[in-house]
Amino acid sequence: LATPFASTVVARWMRQLATAMAHLHELRVLHRDLSTKNILLSAPPCEGDIRVCDFGVAKALSLSHSNLASTIAGTPYYWSPEILKGVPYGLAADIWSVGVVAFELLTLKRPFVAENLPALQLLVANGTANGTFTALDQALRACAHPYPLAWLASTEALLHTDPAYRLPLASVIEVATAEEAEAVGAAAAPPSDAAIEAAESPGASDVCHATSDASTGSTVTAATVAAAPPRSPTLTPPQPALVQRRKKAVL
Repeated sequence: LATPFASTVVARWMRQLATAMAHLHELRVLHRDLSTKNILLSAPPCEGDIRVCDFGVAKALSLSHSNLASTIAGTPYYWSPEILKGVPYGLAADIWSVGVVAFELLTLKRPFVAENLPALQLLVANGTANGTFTALDQALRACAHPYPLAWLASTEALLHTDPAYRLPLASVIEVATAEEAEAVGAAAAPPSDAAIEAAESPGASDVCHATSDASTGSTVTAATVAAAPPRSPTLTPPQPALVQRRKKAVL
């Protein structure tokens, strides 16, 4: 089985991807072919940072005329419901593609798989075919990443079928940045006084095993880890502020 990406890495990539797409959208540019094959990883000194590429089918949306596109372009697995329905679409179609990429980073699977284009259209455009959307949320609950990273790729956020309710990129940046900071802070946090006292007390070796991190010199005890409450794997609703901002997604 493939090894999941670290949550810190997923959060960083999601922050960078959302920032890049937000910049494009500020310029009124619709990428139209965002997929994992069009996202590159940089070399040193910025090793592991992402770069969005392949603007061959990108479209500049006019401010004086329609701000929607109608020509079908891109990779079918990343097409939004509005594209598959053959109706005009806007910047929110790119946001759907961000959600598909997020789902793949979190679960190492594609959210929608079909043998042909009509079958794919049925799965994505109709939403409830074969319980597809329920299966998506179940896969996110089972993934190795914490909330709210998993929530980002849910049908209540980036993969919402209604473009008006699709999560704005600014909220993706906010969530990913917070998760990245939390993960980095947790990794660098020194042990608590209680953990140190437990490790140094007589007979401590009978109740816990202490390990030392050579890179930081910190000490972590098995008892401390066992006592920590697990984070809930369920996809609970996001912060109210994020819910309110969903309707502000640019179409």
